[in-house]
Amino acid sequence: MAYPARQPSHSRPASSSSSGFLARLLLLALGLALGGCVTAPVTHKSTADARTKVASMGPVQLAPPDVVVSELSVGGILEIRDEWSAKVTENMTAALTTRGNIMPATTLSEESRAELDEVTALLRVIAASRLASLFDAPQLQKAWNTSPLNFNVGRIDRILESTGGEAVVLLFVRDSYATAGRKSLAVLSVLAGAVTGVYILPTMGSTQMCAALVERDGDVLWFNTLAAGLGDLREKAGATTAADKLMAGWPGR
Repeated sequence: MAYPARQPSHSRPASSSSSGFLARLLLLALGLALGGCVTAPVTHKSTADARTKVASMGPVQLAPPDVVVSELSVGGILEIRDEWSAKVTENMTAALTTRGNIMPATTLSEESRAELDEVTALLRVIAASRLASLFDAPQLQKAWNTSPLNFNVGRIDRILESTGGEAVVLLFVRDSYATAGRKSLAVLSVLAGAVTGVYILPTMGSTQMCAALVERDGDVLWFNTLAAGLGDLREKAGATTAADKLMAGWPGR
């Protein structure tokens, strides 16, 4: 998804009472529209030797995360919010590095940063493809469960020159939250649906995140990607919940 140029944004938060009313209406509409639920697919995977390799590495570094957080307007336009992006970066970094064998990396060199940007871009493509297969083709989920992890993003020598060690954790997050005006539009859609029986709910934002443990030769030792049920990453509690889900299957301590 293409993001617009950064510009200042102005919005007022909805009151607690209106937010509660909105939440009840949205839950009602979702229940009527979906009429059921499906089992969440397995999204994480690691190589057979990942646990052994991680145990021999000691602490691994978390590279500076690639985080973009936007606000979703009434008309569905995304506007990047730098302050939200910085807060989510801070919260996710803290949540991930509370684990005993993950530490935040120091500042990367210019060459390392360029390599990190390239590798993370490739990781985003892999994650997008993975998410599409999860929900569009159940047979691909079955194949995912039975086939070995064989992702490779190319050598990361320059990144490791800055971070040290033999592997690094890469993280990217794309997150968005609706304005008060768009939430009001959702209320109107719910009310209209109650009359017509047709529910067309405008999205209230979306989240996609992916984390991967990559060793020097570019092989991905562990991989996970998520796109739902992650809470508000701008809050510490939401970021902690998201990090717990994201780290499912983590081969470290």
